[in-house]
Amino acid sequence: MSHSSNRFGPSRSSKNNKSKTSYGRSSKESISNEVISTSEELEKRRLKFLSNTQKKNEEYGLISRGEDNRLQRDPEARVRYFKEIQNTVRKLREALLKFAADEFTKSVFLFSIRISSRLGHYQTYIPSITYLLQNKGVLSKSELNEVASLYVLHAAHFSMDNKLALELFFKYTKDNLRLYEILKAWRSMNYKKWFEFYKTEKDFANRNIMKFGEEKMIKYALRVLQKTYFQLPKTYLQDLLFVDFDDLEAKYGFKWKLEGSTNIQRVTSLQKTLDDYIERYKKLLPLIEVVNKAMKIKPLDKRPSTVTIPKPAKAITTNTTKKAAPRKRQYNKKGSSSTNTPIPDELQSISETRNTGNQNTRPGAESHPIVI
Repeated sequence: MSHSSNRFGPSRSSKNNKSKTSYGRSSKESISNEVISTSEELEKRRLKFLSNTQKKNEEYGLISRGEDNRLQRDPEARVRYFKEIQNTVRKLREALLKFAADEFTKSVFLFSIRISSRLGHYQTYIPSITYLLQNKGVLSKSELNEVASLYVLHAAHFSMDNKLALELFFKYTKDNLRLYEILKAWRSMNYKKWFEFYKTEKDFANRNIMKFGEEKMIKYALRVLQKTYFQLPKTYLQDLLFVDFDDLEAKYGFKWKLEGSTNIQRVTSLQKTLDDYIERYKKLLPLIEVVNKAMKIKPLDKRPSTVTIPKPAKAITTNTTKKAAPRKRQYNKKGSSSTNTPIPDELQSISETRNTGNQNTRPGAESHPIVI
């Protein structure tokens, strides 16, 4: 019976078993597909709900109406909201570039410049300034001075291009004498005068752009002060650079130590610095000799010095002997003077010939000719 059944094909029970297994598999697959589809739909719905709630959360209400006070409580929310405003204004600026500049365009670009310059966001205020300078016909004299001054300070303190800064100054705002003095102090690295301008600057935007050059000026001032002074009052240094003493050491590597509470002095002495330079020179000597041999440079012959050394002046000897008493003069009856010293024969004969004229000389005296 078993052979006949195998010969005529599978039995009915085996067909039923296969149909059952195939049906079970298909049902399981359909169920799993339904589960996957439902889970994907649920995830999409969840993301959509989150996006909708996030949009609703980003829409801040008015505090005056009691709608929302998150901008008061969360500083990060304020920053995010302000960035959104900037992005919105940027979209508006890019849309206005297609049209000719008018009052509305000027107000949009001025708004962007005044906000971004106070935040130091040069990616916004530089393109806006250049656009307005290309269309300066819509600007008043004060507005032109405002935007051009920002551009001049940016060119000097951020771009470090003094030539461009002076060109912009004489082209757009040459009557601004204070700005010219700032540029002159910056170019000459007159840190004392520059810090005076920096501390007394009332315009927050100008001062914020000048801050780009603060680090360079502080480093230069510290380098000059360390080479010039061995000791300084702490208050003088803080008032000069407008920086706390602890920040000088942490940010700028100021290597002075505090002595007491009022004075600061150098740690290393001048002799140690000289020793360091000598040691460096000794290390470079082998390299210098190799270079001289490679380039066939002969050392200079030692020549005798042509400088004549002046001889020391002779010491002046003081005469300690007592001075002779002044000689006394004796007067004759006729008023002629005579002294106690003997008169030579030549002078005696001359005086006698003058007195006697053509008369003969005294007996015993010899006359001598006058030798001229």
